[in-house]
Amino acid sequence: NRENGDGRPDVVVADLEDQRAFVLELKHAESEETLDAGVQEALDQIAKFRYMEGLSPSLKQRRAYGIAFHKKRCAVRMFR
Repeated sequence: NRENGDGRPDVVVADLEDQRAFVLELKHAESEETLDAGVQEALDQIAKFRYMEGLSPSLKQRRAYGIAFHKKRCAVRMFR
């Protein structure tokens, strides 16, 4: 994880052997009802700060996910 201030994703998991990487942007929701809004906020942040562009173009598989959580509930959506 190379989080270091603005412009960095919360988590990057890279598997260089299989040439794939996953970006995870996490948000805390104030309630279960706001989980979807939290996921959208995470996806918007991935787009705004162009996190996918920071990954090596040599990776065959690159994916990003917005994740929002509240207590033991979570919502996840893949960035497109």
